Amino acid sequence: MSAPPLEYLLGCSDSELQMFAMRRLERAAILKKEKKEVLEELIDALVEAETARILLDTRRLSLTGHPIQETLDFGEGAHLERTAAD
Repeated sequence: MSAPPLEYLLGCSDSELQMFAMRRLERAAILKKEKKEVLEELIDALVEAETARILLDTRRLSLTGHPIQETLDFGEGAHLERTAAD
């Protein structure tokens, strides 16, 4: 919804302005809730994808005979080095 013209709002009665403000606040609350739900879904999808990738890497390492403790790559250049002390 585009913003109503200022002339329209200037012509509204107090009760109309109150109703308009309430409707916009209700819409903002709905959008905030939707944003939260989408963000939670995004996080879940990313975690599931990363879990699957780690499982694939684990299987590949076990097939090649390399111990999983050597290096786990969590993407984007980040490495977690594991030592024998772990």
